[in-house]
Parts: sequence; C-alpha cells; structure tokens
Amino acid sequence: MGSSDSNKESQTQQYLIVACALTENSKDSIKDELIKSSKNISSNVSVLDFDVPFSLKFGAFDDLVKLVDDLAKHDTGVEVVLRRVERLGLELDPGMELRIIWQRSSYTIQQYLRSFSWDHAKFPKERSMKENLAALLQSVSKLDTDLRAKSAQFNEVKASVQNSFGKSATQSTSNSGNGAESGTSNTNGNNLIVVSGTLNTKDLTDVITPECIESGDIVDTEHIITVFVIVPKGNKENFLNSYESFDKYVVPKSAKFIKGITDKDGNEIARILIFKSSVESFKTNCKNHKFIVRDDFKYSQEKYNHLMSTRQKLLQEKDKQEKYLKRMCFAGFSEIFISWIHVKAMRCFVEAVLRYGVPPQFASFMISMDSNQSKLKKVQNSVERVFTEMGRIGATFKSNEKDVDDDYTPYVFLQFSPYQQSL
Repeated sequence: MGSSDSNKESQTQQYLIVACALTENSKDSIKDELIKSSKNISSNVSVLDFDVPFSLKFGAFDDLVKLVDDLAKHDTGVEVVLRRVERLGLELDPGMELRIIWQRSSYTIQQYLRSFSWDHAKFPKERSMKENLAALLQSVSKLDTDLRAKSAQFNEVKASVQNSFGKSATQSTSNSGNGAESGTSNTNGNNLIVVSGTLNTKDLTDVITPECIESGDIVDTEHIITVFVIVPKGNKENFLNSYESFDKYVVPKSAKFIKGITDKDGNEIARILIFKSSVESFKTNCKNHKFIVRDDFKYSQEKYNHLMSTRQKLLQEKDKQEKYLKRMCFAGFSEIFISWIHVKAMRCFVEAVLRYGVPPQFASFMISMDSNQSKLKKVQNSVERVFTEMGRIGATFKSNEKDVDDDYTPYVFLQFSPYQQSL
C-alpha cells in the first residue's frame, strides 16, 4: 500500500451530520438551499445526502431517551477502538492507505461517506436499534480483542528478535586509513566492523565470526587453549610487548589481533595461546594491566551457525506476523469505521425523533469541510438559517449528558473527523 494523498486530505477535513424536520419543503429543495448557502462560505464545503432510514425500530419513547445517551457514550467508545487500530496500522506501515471494504468493493473514506447507505444485511430493520447496537458493539469488541492479542503476540516476537540481536548488531564502516590512530589493525582502507556496545562484556558469538578466523587461530587440545583478550584503544603495542611476561606458560609469539573488529571505544580483540592450567594466572595479570581476558567465550562455529539460524527464523516469523497484523489492521479499520458511522446514523435518527416527534419525518445531510473553527461557525449559522426557513427545528429535547448539553443545538448536529488529527 502506498502513501495516499487522501489520508493527508482527511487530516484537514471534518464532517458534520445535520438534520431538520420535514415540512412542506422536500429534502432535495433543502439540500439545494444548503449547497447554495455553503458556496458563499467556501468552495471546499460539500453537502451530501446522509441516508438514515425512517424504519429503524426503537420501542417506547423512554427507550429513546436512554438510547440517546447510550449512543453518545458508545460513539466515543467505538472511536477510541478505531483510533487504536488506525494508530497501530500506521505504526506498522506509515504509508498504509486505510480504506473501506463494503459490498465487495474498496472505497476511500471520502467515497464511502459520500455514498453511505444503511447496511440492512448487518443491521436488519427487523431488529430493534438496541439489538443492532448490541450486535455492533460485540463485533467491535471482538475485533479489538483479536487485534490486541495479535499485537501482543507480534510484540513478543519483536522482543525475541531484539533479545537475540541484543547489542550485538555491528556496523560496517570504511576506515579512512588512520588505523594506528583508531587503535585497529585495519590500516589499509578495508572495511572495519564497529561493534555496538563494549567488547569487554558483550557476547562475542556473532562478533568473532567464521569470516574473522583463519586456520590455526583456534586451538583446544588437552593442554593448550585459545584465549581472547580485549585490548584498550592505544594499547596494542604495549600488549604485544608485555603479554608473554604475564605467565610463563603463554605460548611465545602466539598473540594475533582479530582483524577489522573494534567497538565504539576503540577496543580491539587479540587471541593468544596458553596452557589451560595457567589461564587464571594470566587473567589476573592481564587485569592488572587493564587488559580483559574473555575466558567466558569459546569460539564455536556450530554455535555461531545455530545463532544465525535462530535469528533467521525469528526474522521470518516477525515478517510473517507483521504482514498478518497489517492485514488485520486494514480489515479491522474498515469494519470498525462502518460500525462507527452506523452509530452516528442511529444517533441522528434518535435525536431527530426526540426533537421532531413521530412518525419519523426528517431530512438528514452530511457536510464536509476544512477543519477551520471560523468556517465551522459560519457553516453552523448557515445550516440553522436554512433549517429555520425551510424545515423545522426543535428546542424541547435535551440529553442527560452534560457534555452534549453544552454543545446543544435546536437541530441535529454531530461533528467528526474521519482520521485522528495528530497523524
């Protein structure tokens, strides 16, 4: 999925759902007047039909009063899940274009909103709104639970990959030729492996690799063994001149630096041969001269190959789970977004009936516009003027929700942004 301009456009777009009671004027004539009025504000304001069926079942009037508050609460709750899925999807793939899959076709968010119609297959009119809402919330909750579980599983694999690599990741750089200054043996412009972390403590399994080892470097007989020593930056000559004096059972002239390996501090690795019985004595004397013997590490190509194989499998598993999680986010966002807009359609219906009475006879519209507060106020004033002149608005209904009351309008008014604004 490539980066989409529609995502960027959506970040600057907001939508309004508005409705008034129908009187002698038709819905089309009210829409025409809204379009004419909006053109005086901005060419970027679009007025769309918002198809809310009048046949939704709601039971008694008291059920509507409770339902309007439940819908306001669940509207927020579904959006929270939607944003979480959206955020996860874009963390996995910042270029992901989140689309809506509806009736076996793929739509952009804008295309879906422009052509919205009630999904009678998912939310049949034979069921009450309360039942449809319960089914919708159950579906959203399951998607949320499944995505959380898959995300947690993916994070475990990611952690396993990070633990396997740890701080052992190496970085190839080109030595500029001043190897003596850098304390490395790589003085001829060859590639230099700069190991992250410190050679004093890190696992050397994937630092001293088969590519670094030459024939005769590794000895492990009944009496003699190869030992690796970490030599601080600038102490190479000092080490070469003194290591044989640290113990009489050091094999003379056995010191050899592992070419092309250093850490961020400029430490290097040397290998020497020594009698096994003298390793502890040699280690103590090295420590007194600020050289670190890594007798905790024994070179093994078999161990190295096993580590590389394990990492490869982990990376393949991570890639597999990441792709699957992306698909889940893509599909989940679509499902939850459709559910979210249906919650808003139910809110529009309930608030219209509570304002204008039964039987339901109202005109509902969706208005898209730039996210601009001054423009929003102008659009609101324009909508109220048109509704007052051509439809009917009410002032008798108020929700029990304080937050809703603070923004109360005498006509149905819902505001939302398709995408979170902080992307």
